Amino acid sequence: MHRCAAMVISMDMAGTKETEEGTKKDKAPERDKNFPQEQATHFSDTFDQLTWGVCEQKQYPIFGDSVIYIGLR
Repeated sequence: MHRCAAMVISMDMAGTKETEEGTKKDKAPERDKNFPQEQATHFSDTFDQLTWGVCEQKQYPIFGDSVIYIGLR
């Protein structure tokens, strides 16, 4: 938690809303200039993208020359 506190807070604060397409993440706090942006869904979106890449797309980090690439395994 010490190294990813903002992400944990972002995930905890992320709400949902019902749409015609089903349940979606509520992104309204991102547009609110008075809402602390470290608590908005920015960090949880990043976690979602990484999780989707690994679980759904089978993409994994490939380390080389101190640069991380994303590739298929």
